This record gives sequence, structure tokens and C-alpha cells, in this order.
Amino acid sequence: MSLWLENVVEAVARRRAIVVLGAGSSFHSTPLPGSARPPGWKEFLLTAADRLAVAPKSEAKKLVNASEYLSACEIIKTHLGADWPRCVEAAFGNQRLEPGELHTHIYALDLPIIMTTNFDKVYQSAATKLSSSTVKVKTYRDKDLALLAKGDAQSRVLLKVHGSIDDIGSMVFTRSDYIKLRNENPLFQRVLSSLAVTNTLIFIGCGLRDPDLVLMLEDLAAISIGFGEHVCLIDNKQSSELQRVYRDCFGLQCVRYQYDKQHSELPRAVAELVDLTSKRRAEMAAASLW
Repeated sequence: MSLWLENVVEAVARRRAIVVLGAGSSFHSTPLPGSARPPGWKEFLLTAADRLAVAPKSEAKKLVNASEYLSACEIIKTHLGADWPRCVEAAFGNQRLEPGELHTHIYALDLPIIMTTNFDKVYQSAATKLSSSTVKVKTYRDKDLALLAKGDAQSRVLLKVHGSIDDIGSMVFTRSDYIKLRNENPLFQRVLSSLAVTNTLIFIGCGLRDPDLVLMLEDLAAISIGFGEHVCLIDNKQSSELQRVYRDCFGLQCVRYQYDKQHSELPRAVAELVDLTSKRRAEMAAASLW
């Protein structure tokens, strides 16, 4: 039995879908000698908190352990001051990573736009290589984002919605960063809303408690409800109760795969979507259903 609903396959086949990559997608990369994978939220914040004095470190770690990641990050960034960029660079800036099968399968979906909330360059490296360096990389700061909303069947774009390690000043990391993103980038917000209304978003490598996922869903809920469901690919250990909350509040449909520590079923699930999409596109081409 297929994991994927027919409407999702149809959206991908018609290139009316956008994959949104979360932090978990980067764990499906292979570090080259002397390097390491990018840390997750909790790992990064706990390590960064160790740079602080006793009182703010204690408070930051309490917030991390309560999954209040954005507030913890706000405290850490404030107290680190000028040392913050060095902390971020040490965690995210020097990885040498070989993209994995997951990234190859995502590229094989052949979608005009892939979004990522990640700062790293794991998928960017894969897409650059597979596209012969023709994939375009954009962030929320770019002034030509309206072109994405209009659509272009020929171009392939990676939209780094929370900035990039190449520009530490662009990285959206703390609670105030998210507020600033909403208030100071109206073009980006309009483009994101337009894309969410006209496409099925497929979240891959996101946990239901990931702040990146929650904040994006909250931003889109008011305009995307009623325009069809978005989809999140998660393992079957994640909360079924939280899944119901997200379905009712955000219109998010969860597709579950079998859990193991390596999340080995995640690339296989995406590979299945590639196969189903290829078959559907062949049927559409034969029947001239474009």
C-alpha cells in the first residue's frame, strides 16, 4: 500500500507542489573526514549556552529543555554579543558534507521550487551538482521574489526562507528575528502566501515540534485553509494527538513512515513518490492532460 495520497501525487506530477526541507533532511548527508553534520536545534543551543555566564546559561538551558527554543536562542544571542557570529560559524559554517539519497530523490521530483528553513548548504550542493550549476538560490532578502509567484516551468529555484550560512546577518534564528522577518519583508510574506495558496507544501525532515514548521504553519494558516491540505512526512513515533491538532488548526495532513534511529525509511518514502510521480506524468503526457 502506498504512503502517498492520490492528490499529493497529482500535485507533484503537475508541478503544483513545493518541498519544504527541515533540519532532519541534513542528517541524511555524509560528513567528509574532519567534518560533521549540522547540529539540530537542541544540540546547538545547549552547546552555545555553555559559552554563557552561570545565570543566563541556567535560564537558557531550562528553556531548551522545555522546548522553548526561540526564547532560549534570544537569550544566548543577546549575551554572546559579538561572539554570536563565531558561535554560528563554528556550528554551521565549516561542514564538508556529501548529500545523500534523500537529496537526490527530492531533486528527481523535478519541482520548480524547493524551500528550506536550513542555513546549511547540503541540498544546495546536491542541486547545484545535479543541475550543472543552473539552480538559482534565493533568500527572503532578494528583490525579485515576485517572479517565483508567477511561476516558471523552466527554472529551478532553491528558496532559503530563513537565510543562509553564507550571510550570517540574514539568518532567522531567534524570536526577534522571526518578528523582524514578518514586519520588514512584506514582499517575501506575500510571495510565500501566494505559493502556499497555489501549491501543496510537502514538509520533509521536520518534526511536529520544530519551531520552523510551527511558525511557517502559523503564518500560512489564515490564507491557506480552504485551499487544500499541505503534507508533512513524519515517523510513526511522533504524537498522533499533535497530528490531529495540526490537521484541525493548519490543514496539515501527516504521512507516516516506520521509525528507526537512522530514519532509513525517509529517503525510501521520497523515492516512492518519485516513482508514482513519474508514472503519473507519463499517463498525463500520453493523454495530453497538461
